[in-house]
Amino acid sequence: MKCPAPSGLTVHPPTVAMKALVIYEDIIAGEAGRQVAREFATANDFQDLKLNTWNAALLDESLFGEFIAGLAAGADMIVVAIRGTDGLTQSLKRWIHRWTVQEPEKHRALAIWLDYPDCRAASHAEEFIKRIARDSVVEFFQQYGEPAPTERMPHRHEVLWVI
Repeated sequence: MKCPAPSGLTVHPPTVAMKALVIYEDIIAGEAGRQVAREFATANDFQDLKLNTWNAALLDESLFGEFIAGLAAGADMIVVAIRGTDGLTQSLKRWIHRWTVQEPEKHRALAIWLDYPDCRAASHAEEFIKRIARDSVVEFFQQYGEPAPTERMPHRHEVLWVI
């Protein structure tokens, strides 16, 4: 899956590292989220990727939540990787909203990876992201990709980008 630079996102010279943070629901979603960040960095000629990954359940823990928020503040890209069957938790929605309103002048990317994009909960997650994009006056677009065939991930995968 080729991840072109979304319009509005400043693509840095190749010597600059891209900082990405992956918030994931489970191990499979976490690996998919890391892959989204790696592909984006490679497609945009970043020579280095500084990648942090954290389980979404830790956002509710005060110490971890604050630490993750600090990492997010310096990130060029956030990838939220969920299966899509349960949708976005309320704490994750609050966390995403807080991140999108931080430093509104800074161009950053928000990607959502969904394993089951056709589920009702995934549709609600997509609508939430669209609403965040509209309310934050940021660009929104979708990108679709086909995963490598495996028994564990038989469905079409979807990446939603918010800039």
